[in-house]
Amino acid sequence: MSSLATREAWLELVPQFEKSSGQRVKIDWVGSQDMMKRLRGGETVDLVVMSAGAIDDLIKEGRLAAGSRVDLASSVIGVAVRAGARKPDLSSSEALKRDLLAAKSVGYSSGPSGLYLAGLFRKWGIPEAKITQTPPGSPVGDIIASGKVEIGFQQVSELLPVRGIDYAGPLPADIQLRTVFSAGTHVGATQAGAAKELTAFMTAAAAEPVLKSKGLEPARASGARFKPLAPAEMSAEQRKVYESIAGGPRGGVRGPFNPLLRSPELADRAQKLGEYLRFNSSMPPRLNELAILITARYWTSQYEWHAHSALALKAGLSPSVVEDVSKGKKPSGLTEDEAAVYEFCTELHRDKAVSDASYATAVKRFGERGVVDLIGVSGYYTMVSMVLNVDRHPLPGGATPPLK
Repeated sequence: MSSLATREAWLELVPQFEKSSGQRVKIDWVGSQDMMKRLRGGETVDLVVMSAGAIDDLIKEGRLAAGSRVDLASSVIGVAVRAGARKPDLSSSEALKRDLLAAKSVGYSSGPSGLYLAGLFRKWGIPEAKITQTPPGSPVGDIIASGKVEIGFQQVSELLPVRGIDYAGPLPADIQLRTVFSAGTHVGATQAGAAKELTAFMTAAAAEPVLKSKGLEPARASGARFKPLAPAEMSAEQRKVYESIAGGPRGGVRGPFNPLLRSPELADRAQKLGEYLRFNSSMPPRLNELAILITARYWTSQYEWHAHSALALKAGLSPSVVEDVSKGKKPSGLTEDEAAVYEFCTELHRDKAVSDASYATAVKRFGERGVVDLIGVSGYYTMVSMVLNVDRHPLPGGATPPLK
């Protein structure tokens, strides 16, 4: 029994497996909500394929065998319009928000991404009257093709095969949500060995080109150790923190917060500290982002650099300064305030202390509050870097790691 996100890839790969193994595979394609209902109702199959969090829940409930989870692939949320229609601007979350506010109608699915999208639309103020959510198991592509909605959102792997629509691209990186799809063996499986053979086939290197062609990222390429938690899979405490983060100025739950949600109280305290240091610090955004980049470079935190190098440029930091910091060398052409931040933060990371001269310069330019805020942002983003590096957090869209 499988959710629809892997359908197109499996339709191509299963016949290859059958030919090579001599096994016969019968798949029941079911929406995630209906699948949980049927399995909890006592239905028995050999193998279950759905989001990683749902597989974990079924293992905890004793419906799937302990230790049987195998991560297969991951998918991100995509955007589509009716064939030939104008595509929305996906260059940034703000650009997409403007297009959605101007659109006549918007549609999204009830699958793993549904709850996240509903929260995002509420935060953006998209009127409920123009939003359509498809029933469980019903593809958003169908209501886009029919003209019922102008812009639709669903897993990329579920949009690509639909005729009558144009795929516009993935959500912007700062609001993207990646879902891992996994397999688990039912405790009542009569063909557990064959199920294991099938999952081994689907995670082999030979299957990767097919997975990628269908809009899926092979599990071994997705990188993250802490698998993404969908809102529907969270505890009440995790959900409360998740909604607080999603409803705040970040506009989404990304990067370090998926791992941190494993410790909800820590995640909540960390996100509040981070919200101050990123959005309300006494340091100007250009200088604050420079301090973050210095920290990301010190820790070789690829995701942190990927996210904040763009924010630094937007805040007015020179491209040459960003480039030099990425190479681990002191930039030329720094302004006096940038030089003060660079010396203070570089010494703090490198020497675990700050010289009298750098301290005095920083206090003169930014005051004692500014100095404390610089220490705070360096410490907070050190923790963020640690979390991301331990997680091996993948870059959005399979981007090339920017730091040597």
